[in-house]
Amino acid sequence: MTKATEAYNKIVDRIINMLEQGTSPWQNPVINQAGGLPLRATGEPYQGMNILACWMGAMEHGWTGQQWFTFKQMAALGGRLVEGSKGKGTPVFYYGSVAKEQADGSQAFIPYSKVYTVWNSDQIEGLPERYVLSNELAKTQQVTLHMLPHEVPELIEGVRRGAESLRKESNRHLSEGRADQAMRAARQAGVMEVLLDLLTHEEEEAA
Repeated sequence: MTKATEAYNKIVDRIINMLEQGTSPWQNPVINQAGGLPLRATGEPYQGMNILACWMGAMEHGWTGQQWFTFKQMAALGGRLVEGSKGKGTPVFYYGSVAKEQADGSQAFIPYSKVYTVWNSDQIEGLPERYVLSNELAKTQQVTLHMLPHEVPELIEGVRRGAESLRKESNRHLSEGRADQAMRAARQAGVMEVLLDLLTHEEEEAA
């Protein structure tokens, strides 16, 4: 099992447990206090599973900052981890594909994923003032998913793409005789589809 798959499965298991208990990540007060979808250091929102990865990390530790940084990004901005934050990074995922030449000379693009670590702005000190002010402003907004109509479609589309990709991955593993990998990808896709149904319902109610 790859590091990315292991991290992904842990997030999926936590989401399943929450759903079985009748709760969802966006109903958590920590998430509502963070001011909306998690943002990269550039201010660009995360998409799909990475939204859920950041939310899981925030809920586990009580972080309410909206922005997340790699170690390299925080260091470039003069930031440093606050005491006690070492070893408490949050895994997020990068998805790509690599070209592989086939027997007939054609090329097939094989999808892959890798995991890297980010830290919440609550874990970082010494950031430029613009990041500190942005973080504090987000915390005062006390928003909920119903108050984010412009962000809900982005989350829905990201989750939809993730579910479709996992279904294709499951079918590919199955056709190549890798039953365990096929079942794991199908399970992950199922969770994404449940989340998609919930988010679509939220959007319809908010309309």
